[in-house]
Amino acid sequence: MARSKIRICLYSGLFVFTLLSALLLYSWYIPKAVTHRVHSASSAAQAVKVLYIGNSLTYYFDSPGSFCKIYRLIHKDAQLAVESATGPGYTLLEHLSDRTTLAALRKTKWDYVILQEGTQSAFGRPHESRYAHRRFVNLIRENGGKPLILMFPADKGQFYWQGRLSQHFRSVGRELSAQVIPYGDVTFFSQLRRPELDLYDSDEHHPGQKGALLYAALAAQSVGNFSSGDLLSKTSDSESGLSEVFTKEQAAMVKEVSQVLSEWEKDGVNSPVYTEASDDGVSTIGEYWLRRKMYDRVIALYKQESEAAAKIFGTSARPALGSCYLNLADAIVKQQTDSSQRVDKAALASACANLRKAKDIYKRSGNVDSNSVSDAEGYLRDLQLKYGLPEGK
Repeated sequence: MARSKIRICLYSGLFVFTLLSALLLYSWYIPKAVTHRVHSASSAAQAVKVLYIGNSLTYYFDSPGSFCKIYRLIHKDAQLAVESATGPGYTLLEHLSDRTTLAALRKTKWDYVILQEGTQSAFGRPHESRYAHRRFVNLIRENGGKPLILMFPADKGQFYWQGRLSQHFRSVGRELSAQVIPYGDVTFFSQLRRPELDLYDSDEHHPGQKGALLYAALAAQSVGNFSSGDLLSKTSDSESGLSEVFTKEQAAMVKEVSQVLSEWEKDGVNSPVYTEASDDGVSTIGEYWLRRKMYDRVIALYKQESEAAAKIFGTSARPALGSCYLNLADAIVKQQTDSSQRVDKAALASACANLRKAKDIYKRSGNVDSNSVSDAEGYLRDLQLKYGLPEGK
């Protein structure tokens, strides 16, 4: 009897395991699919027609739906036809051959089409990304619409990678004479100014609810032509209708987002960090400034990024934080070794301190290859030996 029960339990366990394994394998190999969603369905002749093309960076927390709500806060009773074609992990190149996306694009004469590239293409295949943007921009303009290129943000606290994304999307926008929605730049500007304001979901890749609202507000500004001041005033106006379309918690988030946009319009939008182009359209603005020997400017930027990343990650050993310290140390060293003046040992000592922080973080993180750890350690030892600096701890 006991053996029979054991056998039943064993077979039941094997059945459950086999079923779960089959479901997992099915989820791995099931074809990715684009979903066509309608967020606002006005058929009025004067309706503003907007189509989103992208992936989960767009459909997380329904940013297109929030776009409609924010747009109507400013333009009350506005007629909107807003739809989206989004697929998990999709790049724009994949969308170009997808029947659902192309059918949505051809469905009507869209006034605006927002193009959200996939991360793997923008990061690792920039020429593919440029080609896909060009194809879509041509299709949109042939249909009488205006393309809007979304600059999505890098993962939370990844200042170096955001610098590269910023240059990539701005370069594409300039080449195609297309407007860029600076969602990535505003997100990282906010992380510099308000590192305590979390715009990300728990995976630190997708937008959280506040991030999705920021995306929606920037898109609504690009289409509806209004300022952050206009939006901020609506968050304080009891007659604006804010409480009718957003929960109390969401309304507070909209106010925070409008404050971020206000700070961006005042101090960010014209800052050289976000307006200057690197000479190759790929390097970060910091790398470009280093090549031009604009040391004071780049050191100030890297100090800001290091301080913000330290507040974002706290005591957590994140490679992104280690990279901030390493970049800062390297900029200080380059300034000192390139100077015609006598080397400032105090400055070099501060570079060594930042290298120690980077090395410690790399060692503790477990996500950095041994070569990077050894090289940071070698960099530190070489500086100490070359300039007679104390070894420290």
